[in-house]
Amino acid sequence: MGLIVLCLATPLRADDLRPVPDYFVDTVFLTSTAQTIARACSTLSLDPAATTRLTETVLARLEADGYTSDVIATGMDDPGPAIAALQEAFLAKHDLADGAPEPQVCAAGRAEIAGDTPLGHLMLEVAE
Repeated sequence: MGLIVLCLATPLRADDLRPVPDYFVDTVFLTSTAQTIARACSTLSLDPAATTRLTETVLARLEADGYTSDVIATGMDDPGPAIAALQEAFLAKHDLADGAPEPQVCAAGRAEIAGDTPLGHLMLEVAE
């Protein structure tokens, strides 16, 4: 029944969409980038406890701000361009390019950890 209602819903016009909260964009950037680094670097891992805490905090904030799952799915501006801009800035900051070798990716991740950045808080160093 829910799927039928969803299919029959009238799509919102662009001017009816809610803006994407900056904290949502930041969180998606942080978690996706930390995960990408962890996959590409055998000496770094995603910190599951820190990632869970961040995600729970942001979901609670979204809910408090009236961003239900429906609003996020269909009633919010596309966060893609804002996330892509943060990703491009990260790549430039660490002089990384698509397909960067593992040592470069690891160095970027370790620099974030050492710099005590929000991204660094989501990663852990591990033994190979």
